[in-house]
Amino acid sequence: MSFSKSVQKNVYDKFDGHCAYCGEKIDLKDMKVDYVKSIRQGGTNDFDNLFPSCELCNHYKNLMDLEGLREYLKTLHEWIANDYNVKVSMSFGVINLKPFDGTFFFEFYNSKPKEPNWRYTPKCSVPLCPKCGLNYYEEKPSHCPRCGQPLDWKV
Repeated sequence: MSFSKSVQKNVYDKFDGHCAYCGEKIDLKDMKVDYVKSIRQGGTNDFDNLFPSCELCNHYKNLMDLEGLREYLKTLHEWIANDYNVKVSMSFGVINLKPFDGTFFFEFYNSKPKEPNWRYTPKCSVPLCPKCGLNYYEEKPSHCPRCGQPLDWKV
């Protein structure tokens, strides 16, 4: 389905320009509007049922519901580990496979954890908001995207 530019922008802004599933920063032009619950499964066009998605997550999720995607991703490392080239790469320490912990970006983003627990390494030198503990995803934002805490980059 096609969505108006204003709906696309509002969906994009829902998680500050990140894919709701993997947390990867995406450009508005590359974002896919994803139905959390597909129309086929009884989902609607309501804003709450629309998430920003990168192309990879949108492709993998396809018509799965969230729990279906979560279970699929929890076993993905087992499938990959059977590939010959991956086995060789693992033997030489080129790659290290680990299981998906079951947490999507939107679940972390909407929570207020006591300790930061998002799995991605931030790209900046001061990784944690002193107020809420959010890992930054942008290069040196002036304010924490979650709680609005001003950030001092002179540290």
